[in-house]
Amino acid sequence: MIIYEQHYRIPVYDTDYKGLVYIHSLLNYIQDIAAGHAELLKFGREDLLAGNRFWILSRQLAEFYRLPAWGETITLKTWPRGTEGLFALRDIEITDGKGEIVAAASTSWVIVDLETRRPCRPDAEPGLANREFPQESALQRNAGKIKAPAEVEVVSLPFWVKPGDLDVNYHVNNVKYIQWVMDSMPMAFLSSNRVSSLEVNYIAEGVDGDQITILKEIAPAENNRHLYSVIRSGDSRELCRIMIAWEPVAN
Repeated sequence: MIIYEQHYRIPVYDTDYKGLVYIHSLLNYIQDIAAGHAELLKFGREDLLAGNRFWILSRQLAEFYRLPAWGETITLKTWPRGTEGLFALRDIEITDGKGEIVAAASTSWVIVDLETRRPCRPDAEPGLANREFPQESALQRNAGKIKAPAEVEVVSLPFWVKPGDLDVNYHVNNVKYIQWVMDSMPMAFLSSNRVSSLEVNYIAEGVDGDQITILKEIAPAENNRHLYSVIRSGDSRELCRIMIAWEPVAN
């Protein structure tokens, strides 16, 4: 089935001190259903590995209208939207028990050659070629390229990538970058603000043993959007760039 749905009951370990689901947990669910659906459609991880290729998430844009709470059952609906250049597009909608949309996302994936680490055209992949996909979009636009930050400040002490941060491709799991940035925020800020949207560009691979520092652009963009950069300290290589829009909440 080209449009796929899966239910998730939110466990206590995926919720914060308010009993609301973590942003990174929702993104983990998105990663889970995307991988599972790709397998069903015969262009999943095992299908690509047979040709010495693998998927990486390159960009994602997500909007959060309400964070579900511990014990709620949510439904994730996902569908591939075909290709755009080197990107294979996939959208996701998340609804609550009343059928109301609580979050939505657009993700852009790249197929990479396992040996050369260079991207391959997705429209040449057997499972994707000559196939019709839904044109419905979960959001008004796809994830885009984020402009590099200007003047920045350090917002975290340096820390090391650990084995528990890695995914099946031996590089840092894409959700870990968002979790690291969120963990760099002061508790007072997090208790009085919520994430309304985030946009992510994954730029380079982080691996076991890398030392990581989180930077933040000093001047926030319009609409209370803040730009964060995840840096590998050893060579100052930027691994990930994240734009988060915050909005105040009542304590």
